[in-house]
Amino acid sequence: MKKTKLDSWKHVAILHDKYDDCTYSHSIVYSYMLCKYQWFKSLGKNYFESQQEIADSCRSTLPTVKLSIKWLVGKGLVQKSSQKGVKHNNNLYVIDDVFGIYKKKEKFQLTTSYNDNVPPWERDFTTEDKLPF
Repeated sequence: MKKTKLDSWKHVAILHDKYDDCTYSHSIVYSYMLCKYQWFKSLGKNYFESQQEIADSCRSTLPTVKLSIKWLVGKGLVQKSSQKGVKHNNNLYVIDDVFGIYKKKEKFQLTTSYNDNVPPWERDFTTEDKLPF
């Protein structure tokens, strides 16, 4: 069995707190699928994985994972579709990052202040001056 590390336990806590009928199994499956989806997305590929592999990676059982995916689809957190494969159909997943866990955060930029044209070593700050931020 391959070992998989969850990116962050905060996914589990956030999802579990948001929905009253959410179990820890649902939260762990969502967290795992969100991490894998983001990884596949960064490679420019679709995310598909067998439910048995998800169960093994989450150290769960196949019926529990099926129930969790059904619950996640019902809540709109996961979109599931099928793609015809060589031997069998593959489940394609699109995971909605509703909590913005993987969204890029904007870097803080200091706006211009009244003395930006003066070199730092020549700036005159006194305790009565207001800070530029």
